[in-house]
Amino acid sequence: DWAESREVHIVSDEIYGGSVYGEKGEAFTSFLTVASGRHAHGGDNMGIGPYVHLVYALSKDFCLSGLRVGVSYSENEEIALPLSKVNDLCQISSQTQLLVEDILSRPSAGGLSNADGDGDGD
Repeated sequence: DWAESREVHIVSDEIYGGSVYGEKGEAFTSFLTVASGRHAHGGDNMGIGPYVHLVYALSKDFCLSGLRVGVSYSENEEIALPLSKVNDLCQISSQTQLLVEDILSRPSAGGLSNADGDGDGD
């Protein structure tokens, strides 16, 4: 609410999101979890609004820095549209896409392939 009322953009760089050290059972909380649902209108968006943006890459958590695979997410069309245009010029190869899909689909990937995070796929 604070950022939105002041029109301040928050960019959450979650590249180390899966690298949590500390007390046993301590878990990382994504900013998307904190912000989601506040602007839910159905459809494909997560309801985070126009002032929250996420970047993530597989390089740190999966030791895959050579693959250069990452994601950016924004519900702000003024940001999402130019990012999609950059993606058209910087796509990863189909072989890399298949490799990453296989890695993230495995139960040993820590449940990253499903929405509830428990690794069981439902």
